[in-house]
Amino acid sequence: MTEKIKRINNPLTIIAIFAALAEVNATVAIGLIEPELQNIFIWFVIGFPSLLVILFFCTLNFNTKVMYSPSDYKDDKTFVDSLYGNTSKTSLLKYDFDKDELAKKIENKIVESVEKVFKQERPEPKDTEELNKKIKKIRESINEITNESILKVFLPIRLKNTLLQWKQFPAFYLLINAILKTGANTVKSIEEASKKYYIPDNWEEIALPELEEKGIIKWKTKGVFEMNNDYKNALSKWINHNDTVINIITKEFKRIELLDDIEKGKEREKIRLIADRLMF
Repeated sequence: MTEKIKRINNPLTIIAIFAALAEVNATVAIGLIEPELQNIFIWFVIGFPSLLVILFFCTLNFNTKVMYSPSDYKDDKTFVDSLYGNTSKTSLLKYDFDKDELAKKIENKIVESVEKVFKQERPEPKDTEELNKKIKKIRESINEITNESILKVFLPIRLKNTLLQWKQFPAFYLLINAILKTGANTVKSIEEASKKYYIPDNWEEIALPELEEKGIIKWKTKGVFEMNNDYKNALSKWINHNDTVINIITKEFKRIELLDDIEKGKEREKIRLIADRLMF
């Protein structure tokens, strides 16, 4: 018989049960209190459900998503979308073009413009060799300038692409968050930082070497590293901009650490969906 009774997993059900029990208890209690207090109690019995209904509809109007449990949604993504917005609409910008190819295109455009200006002077055939020498020097100078400029521009883009790759492994974000917010630069200091900023297991064996490989940190001496200066400011701004989402990811990782492997796998999928809300 009891197997047919559904588990209460919806805030709407809880509110309804609470209101019903409150009214039943008030009706029973009204005959048990002192006569001089009955007038006050009657007004309370009248006013309480009215206030409850008003607050209920205010919540339903301004914050509808809190009235439903995750099980009321078709899938996990729909639930996460209701909390953090549509995860399919991201403002992420991916840059897949190659630095050398772009630099070459810029260089060719500039050289073409220079050649056009020179040729407008209509040099005599004897001056053609001298003209080609000048164009060659100009090309070399432009090549040097464009390579240097493109390198500076593409450093944050490389960082962005690296961070995008880690959306499937959000634990990397928590490690970077702890390092930047505490200024940790040794394994021991990261262990201290993990007491305040949670970092999932295996960060020393897996995450730190990955950060080094991607050029985000550089080892100075054994056990001591420093953040890549080319990335440090950009990463700090990115962490601050996404602080709310990173805190949610941190809480989710803490929550699942006591679950079994099967449950952890399911919950990690939810964390990846939350990571979709990170702005890059």
